[in-house]
Amino acid sequence: MSSAFAQNYDIITAGSISDAAKITKAYISPLEKGFGYSGSNGIINFTKSKRKISFTLGMSFTTALTPKDERTYDLNDLGLEEIEATDPNHSIAQTVSGSIETIEMQTKTKYYTPSLNPPFYKETPIAEFNSPEGINVPLSPYPIFTVGVYGYGTHVNFRYLPNFVPSDVGKVVFYGFSIQHNIDEFIPKLKEWPVHFAIATGYENTSVDYYLDVQPDDGKFGLVIGSENGPYDNQKMELEITSIPIQLVAYHDFAGITLYGGLGYNIINSTTAMKGNYPVYVTDPTDHFKLSVNDIVDPFEYSTNYNTIRFDAGMNYQIGFMKLMVSYSYSQYHVFHMGLGVRI
Repeated sequence: MSSAFAQNYDIITAGSISDAAKITKAYISPLEKGFGYSGSNGIINFTKSKRKISFTLGMSFTTALTPKDERTYDLNDLGLEEIEATDPNHSIAQTVSGSIETIEMQTKTKYYTPSLNPPFYKETPIAEFNSPEGINVPLSPYPIFTVGVYGYGTHVNFRYLPNFVPSDVGKVVFYGFSIQHNIDEFIPKLKEWPVHFAIATGYENTSVDYYLDVQPDDGKFGLVIGSENGPYDNQKMELEITSIPIQLVAYHDFAGITLYGGLGYNIINSTTAMKGNYPVYVTDPTDHFKLSVNDIVDPFEYSTNYNTIRFDAGMNYQIGFMKLMVSYSYSQYHVFHMGLGVRI
């Protein structure tokens, strides 16, 4: 997510928690899907070894490409109650995968601020802000470390990505495991076929914490900040994305190369929560020139499913104890995977 989003999540001050949740969901949806689809890839693994049990170490890189139509969203399509585009003709905002362009937004609720013209006041939105900007990169890159064991036609892989985000920004941690079994180990006659089959599944978990810094604008006209308000030093966005890939692949071996194609299904669940204490502007019914602050703790949480059918194609190339893995997966997103492993 962009640093501007982390440092200035002003949509929460607008007074509508429901609107803030809808905009957040529209903005980070490509991140949730990208992490989910990337995490569910790279579990197909073929190892050739004369040993009954072999161990492997490796590193892989997976990235999901956000479709062009998911790099923006239309504010008018979200069913917002309180927040609107300042210019109704400019309502297309960027998602996290979009460009750094922003649009101006404002609240429908207004209060009075002084004016030099009669009647010497004007109606002003209680909050005005820009939409979050994108990172200008439509990819969700995923470097992953792997440890695996192979024996009796079965691969078990453990995958892990330690936190790589600066501690003052947040954290991103990935872990998971997968298991793959070659079906002809159960049915020996299938070994005579030119094409073999394998089934694979796994569990992958991505946890993201992103620290926010939303403070009331103490220079805003008419805003009264009470002694009971704050502090606002514990704000963060939490995402937890789990993936369960299920795959059936057909493969063929020749000259150290294994080519495969397959059909599968992704079960992806994402939970997003805003945690901490946030200031929300409210009008004063006794004084139209005044605003006050209400503090709201843990304003919202929602869960989303991104289940989808997937199609896979890939190649494993093994020479000696070294192995190269390349694959492509198509579901709602295009996902590309490359890995390098060694047998020990």
